[in-house]
Amino acid sequence: MLFHVKRFLSRAAILGLSVIGGSLLRGADAIKLIPENISLFDSSLLWDRVFDVRTGFGYKDNVLLSPFHPQASPFFLGGLQATAIRLPLDGPEVVFFLDGEELRYTHPVNADKEQTLMSLAQIKKSFGPGWQVGAAMLYFYQDQLQDVSFTETNRTAVQVQGHNLTFRPSLRRDLGTNAWMQLELQGTRLWLKQPLDSYWQAGPKFTLTREYGYRSEVRLSYGILKQLYDTRTRTDSAGNEIDRAGLEYWQQKTELSWQHYWDPQRSWRTTTTVGMDWNTDNGGGYFDYRTFRAAEQIRYQAKTWEVRGKVGLAQYDFPVRTIGAPGAPKLHQHILTLNAHAQKKLARFLTVFADYDYEQSVANEPFETYRANTFSGGLEWEF
Repeated sequence: MLFHVKRFLSRAAILGLSVIGGSLLRGADAIKLIPENISLFDSSLLWDRVFDVRTGFGYKDNVLLSPFHPQASPFFLGGLQATAIRLPLDGPEVVFFLDGEELRYTHPVNADKEQTLMSLAQIKKSFGPGWQVGAAMLYFYQDQLQDVSFTETNRTAVQVQGHNLTFRPSLRRDLGTNAWMQLELQGTRLWLKQPLDSYWQAGPKFTLTREYGYRSEVRLSYGILKQLYDTRTRTDSAGNEIDRAGLEYWQQKTELSWQHYWDPQRSWRTTTTVGMDWNTDNGGGYFDYRTFRAAEQIRYQAKTWEVRGKVGLAQYDFPVRTIGAPGAPKLHQHILTLNAHAQKKLARFLTVFADYDYEQSVANEPFETYRANTFSGGLEWEF
């Protein structure tokens, strides 16, 4: 998927929002938090609402992800976040989540701003012994520079602007001893501005989860998607159009993740993820690739502090695409990402935060090589 949702998934994970399975708060755990003399049907207890506004500034040393002529610029940032959660005490579990952010660059570059708007509406309902049915609707808007060379013929970053609407019904079955399996179906429609083409995506995903210890868990998932473009046509092994038949991809993704809390208070947490992805086109294989990826995150959370860091590495191997004319070496690309985040609650409603992001692409093709550092910080108000 072209849309860059890293910030959204990170913020959703902080709030405990689950898009692929699990529960925000188990009914028994929630009941323990409620005084005995208060009815469970009190709407003020069933619903929890949070609204945040953030503002700040930062600096990026390669706004356009250019391999040859990096352009740097300071920027101002502003954003908002809204969350509403209904606890599943006497009915379904319901989640509404909205997150939007805008960056405004102050130095003249080819892109003067970046915008994202992400929202989620999710409902889950348990029925019978050990069964749960759910549905999620996700919407993403993005106007942002991004490297799309894996699935496009563009060899440099482009401005990705468009809308993404996804519907995900799911069925979960508890297996006992804190384990469950889930089948999820995904249907996605992306409307993208030129030079990119809009497309459809659809397919199933199967997830197996085992929970243990202090709410730690191990999760294994496999999914497959069919991607159909509106106007793009099939290509040969060199990326040239061969006929008027529409371009299609088969995408497979398998992932193993281990999230472990190291103490009863769940202050220390590590998350380890490894996975393999495959992309196969219906033409000469120019867009075929295999990806191995791994990431490690560590987080410490105290009463008024939170610090976390993450490192990720993805290796892309293209069995058909070369770095030049036929007979040249096959394209190989490695992408390294680093992220560090710290926040301190100054008052019940006020938090100060700082972020650092690093992204580097190393390839045997000069046009696929770049690096970028981003520093940012600011204040967040909670209402």
